Amino acid sequence: MNVRTCEKLSEGCTSTCSMGQDHFQDVKDVFNCGDLIVYPTETLYALGTNPFDEKALNRIFEVKKRPGNMPISIAVSDIQMMESLAEVNILAQKIYEHFLPGPITLLMKKKAKLHALLTAGSDKIGIRVPDHPVAKRIIDIVGPITATSANLHGHPEPKNLKTAVEQLNGEVALYFDCGQSEFQGASTVVDVSNSSIKIIRKGVIPYEEILRISRK
Repeated sequence: MNVRTCEKLSEGCTSTCSMGQDHFQDVKDVFNCGDLIVYPTETLYALGTNPFDEKALNRIFEVKKRPGNMPISIAVSDIQMMESLAEVNILAQKIYEHFLPGPITLLMKKKAKLHALLTAGSDKIGIRVPDHPVAKRIIDIVGPITATSANLHGHPEPKNLKTAVEQLNGEVALYFDCGQSEFQGASTVVDVSNSSIKIIRKGVIPYEEILRISRK
């Protein structure tokens, strides 16, 4: 098992990491081969692979034992990358400006280039902008990456690397260990595809707060 470990600083790895280039030297090769990476976000540990590689996406479903009718979200680094994958309407822009990077996943109309495996055949894609230095660095290296949680379907959430390893050991090419995740819970999934707010999954950011910002 190939594990890269953060050097923990005074505030803890979930808030800041000091990671040399050697920690990331394998990311591009693993990604380009369609293999899997477990990486930290501020919410849960994520299972990452190339979202444009059909074989890699099938591998995600196989490893997680995830039903094929469940979509997979994507992590990006900024709104420009988001706009390359989805139709970012005014409401999405407003939420982006107030909450992202952070623990919200926006559900928007997808661009045609995205594979149906990502969206479970729907016309919407979930995209998040993680607020974690390691996730940001990985996206800087490879671009958009899958952001589904790094656990078996229906099993405990991966709030730390140990949980991910126990469930996925032997199936992942590269792990990044950054200790406990900051929020210890999933991102809030918000459907803004029709220019209105619909909460698909409750998470770290409460509905009332999102609604308040959207009305400004």
